Amino acid sequence: MITEEEFSDLKKRVEKLEQKIQELTERPPKATFISSYEQKIEKFAESIGITIEKLKNVVEIDFDNQDIFILKPITGKNEEEKQLKSSLIILTIYKNIFGENEIFSQKLRESLKKLGIKSLINLSTNLSKYKQFIIPKGKRSSKKYKYMLTLPGETKGKELIKELSEK
Repeated sequence: MITEEEFSDLKKRVEKLEQKIQELTERPPKATFISSYEQKIEKFAESIGITIEKLKNVVEIDFDNQDIFILKPITGKNEEEKQLKSSLIILTIYKNIFGENEIFSQKLRESLKKLGIKSLINLSTNLSKYKQFIIPKGKRSSKKYKYMLTLPGETKGKELIKELSEK
């Protein structure tokens, strides 16, 4: 025979397990997530005025790790211009595909390193010159320092992607 207290504990544990089972059965399968990303890519390409194929020739998107690889070379007069163009493209994709309006500085730096952008020492100084496109948020050199894309920045990012798709 069990006590009322033991019965109450067992009942609570069963309710928690039932709730967990319900959550797991209601969660859409991974294929649904992928198709939702595919829909976002299609909508994004359409908003730029290019085909999905052209977009996929410009960028590769790793949905599992929320990572972006720009496949075409970014040109510019100097490192500052390359940093700006690459950052605009990366932030535009994060906003339109992953729904993130701002990203941590460290994540942006990692993406830029993968692209082969050399000196990132002056990244925050360089990007802060273009507040009409990218707004820095937080304390510099803080782990919580972020960059937020403005509407003109998103427009410019889409223009850059379209230019790359035509090369």
